[in-house]
Amino acid sequence: MDGVARRAGFGKSTLYLRWPDKDALLTDAVRLRTQVIVEEDTGSLKGDLTALATAAFREFADPEGWARFRMVIDTASATQSLGQFTRELSGVHREVIEGIVERARSRGELKAEVEPLSVTDLIYGAGLFFALGRRLDHRPVLEEELAARVADVVSVVLDGLH
Repeated sequence: MDGVARRAGFGKSTLYLRWPDKDALLTDAVRLRTQVIVEEDTGSLKGDLTALATAAFREFADPEGWARFRMVIDTASATQSLGQFTRELSGVHREVIEGIVERARSRGELKAEVEPLSVTDLIYGAGLFFALGRRLDHRPVLEEELAARVADVVSVVLDGLH
């Protein structure tokens, strides 16, 4: 809270008038600035995963999205638990992937028992490393590269490594 007040140019007591604690402040900050990952029903599992992966890859490639991700990493390594922030952040992503898996099962596209969070790990992990690689190489993220990588990742998720 001290650092936020200092950067904003006013006293910590002013922050506490609006937010009772760090958890509430972070939750509001992320809620206001996050490009919400919206559940998109494209009519197919492949289309839904492509829409999700494209949104996740774009979020990580965006400078503000990358800053939000860094906030999440800092929060995960903090000594104090930030319950509301963590619940809100993970809840949105969990609901989206669970909806995708549920629709795919109801359409008969997904017969295997798949843990939805495993799919989340694969897609978000790939998106993070895609964005990280571009940042380390100081290369911009080109839309064609992003689309090609998303297609590759979705193909691996759906078909495995044959």
